[in-house]
Amino acid sequence: MKMKVALIDNMNNNFFALTRYLRDLGVDADLFLIPNRKIVHFDPQNDTWKDLSNKSWIKKFPLPYHWTTYFKINLKIIKETFKEYDKLIVCGPAMGLINKAGLNVDLFIPYGADLFQIPFPRENKIDKTLKNFVLNAFTTLILAPLQIKSIKSAKNILCNTNWKAAKNALDKLGCSGINLPRIMVYKEKIPAELKRKYKWIKRHDFVIFSPTRHLWKTNADPMPDFSKEGGAKRNDKLIKAFKRFVDSNKKSNPLLLFCEYGADVKHSKKLISDLDLNTYVKWLPLLPRKEIVAIMTQSNCIADQFRVGHSATSAGTTNEALAYGIPVITNSDGAIFIKKDPYFKCPIIQALTENEIYSHLVTLFENPKLCFKISKNQKKWFKENLSLNLAKKYIDLIKNVT
Repeated sequence: MKMKVALIDNMNNNFFALTRYLRDLGVDADLFLIPNRKIVHFDPQNDTWKDLSNKSWIKKFPLPYHWTTYFKINLKIIKETFKEYDKLIVCGPAMGLINKAGLNVDLFIPYGADLFQIPFPRENKIDKTLKNFVLNAFTTLILAPLQIKSIKSAKNILCNTNWKAAKNALDKLGCSGINLPRIMVYKEKIPAELKRKYKWIKRHDFVIFSPTRHLWKTNADPMPDFSKEGGAKRNDKLIKAFKRFVDSNKKSNPLLLFCEYGADVKHSKKLISDLDLNTYVKWLPLLPRKEIVAIMTQSNCIADQFRVGHSATSAGTTNEALAYGIPVITNSDGAIFIKKDPYFKCPIIQALTENEIYSHLVTLFENPKLCFKISKNQKKWFKENLSLNLAKKYIDLIKNVT
């Protein structure tokens, strides 16, 4: 008999990707979406070119993330929904609802805030408005205790070795994590018509694509060392490095592609203008992953994030680049050099400073053969360490717990 697994919530479509891998491996896996979860990155149709309208394995979680849900005296509807499943893989605030319904989680794959923010509301600065006061009170008194209880009772928790924010949260909770990657990308063949749509990119002799959120001048993702190290992505380093690249390659026709995504888009645009780079930079709208990876395949390299203490091994952009074999420049925060880290020897091009980014851009531009070699190594590494092989490790984890 097939193992029946429910995946609850959809962390940036990583759960949708994982569900497909599990089904490819013969697991009877269903994905449960949260009814009021209106986030573009959590919509499965944004992650595939296939029609999902007839997929019975994509379902709805029985209750929304609404404060009234937590005050229901009886949550039998959750227990009834999942009584036929052998294992539960969960992320997000659903953890607390699952626990309140008297169920345990077999594998908790946190996306971030569900591990290091929701359980610790007193540590998060919230504007002193009435609305936020009520929200903070609800989180402190109801949501956080349920989330903590559920995390502590989870049979397995994923946490990359160098994901410091998550590791610190687990230490505070007295829990330990399984040292495995948690970002899942389901690689699909890019439709020919989409390649034609973005063929204009090839008019440039060197294209750098950075679909990463713009977050460097404001503290939208609260950083305790913000005053010293800046915001969570440090896109400004890339922009300044690109300026040097443009100035040093007068005969080339480079292009830097960004998405209008993040709290600091306006600040990035001002910096680009101040550096007289408008001719060399093009802005795209916020795009679904299926289009982002298509643009990646038309680009020469990908640039992710360059923030001290942040590793792109837990970022979608870097893992997407690995999947499609596009050289990616980013900060791994030491992961690729640490033997115990699951990303050890991953063919990421490590960079943290403006000088390092600039140097890598020049090297990739001048060495097309090196780009090809890196691309080949990335595809191989992705196949061996992520995708189906990672899903197999997840299956072994949940099979071996009772």
